Amino acid sequence: MLSVISDVKGQVTSTCYSNPDRKVVGQLAIDKLVLIAKYIGTKDTIVGKAVTIADFLAFEVIDQFNWISEGDVFKTYPNLEAYHGKIAAIP
Repeated sequence: MLSVISDVKGQVTSTCYSNPDRKVVGQLAIDKLVLIAKYIGTKDTIVGKAVTIADFLAFEVIDQFNWISEGDVFKTYPNLEAYHGKIAAIP
């Protein structure tokens, strides 16, 4: 899953440099997160029961993409908002 998250991040991030239209990039971010949202579902962590580097990368990507999409990621994928909140709450 780590490589999937990295690939998605790279695809959307590279588009930020080639397309100045935030709406286009935001929609791409939403479209690319579908597999990650399905995989995470209602899980607390991506792998097993402990937080791993994959969770921190997913948190970063979800946070960035939600900002780019002006909050539409969380509107589209409420489970990613819940997951993001769980990871953000880690002390």
